[in-house]
Amino acid sequence: MSSFVQEFMQGVIAKNPEQKEFHQAVQEVVESLVPALDRHPELRVRPKSLSASSSPSA
Repeated sequence: MSSFVQEFMQGVIAKNPEQKEFHQAVQEVVESLVPALDRHPELRVRPKSLSASSSPSA
């Protein structure tokens, strides 16, 4: 598993600790996107950036 996938999954697991099936589904999707993200690294979003951008604007 790539370091990007590991870091991404740590964020998912931290936010949804009891959802094992969800973790598996997310991991499978993220791993399937790795080849495209390798070709277009500008599309990679780190979990910290993701959580900051998802907060509602006032």
